[in-house]
Amino acid sequence: MRKTLKHKTAVSKGFTLMELMIVVAILSLIALIVIPKMANMIRKANEAGTMGHLSHFRGAIRLYYMDNENIFPLTLIPLLTPGNIYLTGAKPLVYTREHGNMFDIDVVPALNNNDNGRWGYVFEPSSLDVGHLWIQCTHTDMKGTIWSHY
Repeated sequence: MRKTLKHKTAVSKGFTLMELMIVVAILSLIALIVIPKMANMIRKANEAGTMGHLSHFRGAIRLYYMDNENIFPLTLIPLLTPGNIYLTGAKPLVYTREHGNMFDIDVVPALNNNDNGRWGYVFEPSSLDVGHLWIQCTHTDMKGTIWSHY
C-alpha cells in the first residue's frame, strides 16, 4: 500500500518587496538621466525656432523693401497686420532662456545693447543699420553665441 502525501504548494501571485524596490530604483536612475536631456532638447528646439523666426522676419523686411522702392518700413505694423503679403502665419516669437518667450518689438533709431529679450528694429533712414532686425539679449545661447550677434 502506498501512502500519498498531498502537499499544497503556495503559488506566488505577485512581486516581492525587494523586486519592486529594484524596479523603482532602476526607473529612478533612468529618469535622472532622461529628464535633463529632455530639458536641453526643449531649449534647443526653442532656440532653433527663434533663429527660424529671425530669418523669416528679416526676409519679410527685405520683401517690403523691394516692393516699396527701396524704402524700409518705419514701423513693422505693415508686416504684422493680418492678411499682409510679407509675413504670414503667427507672430514671430523670441525665445531666450533668460527672458522666456516674447513678441515685443523695440523700434529704435540706432542699434543698442539693450538686454530685454525683445526684437530690435532700426528704422532711422539716416542710420547705416536702417532695416536691421536683431534680438536684444546680451546672454548666450546653447552654442555660446551672444543672441544680439545674430
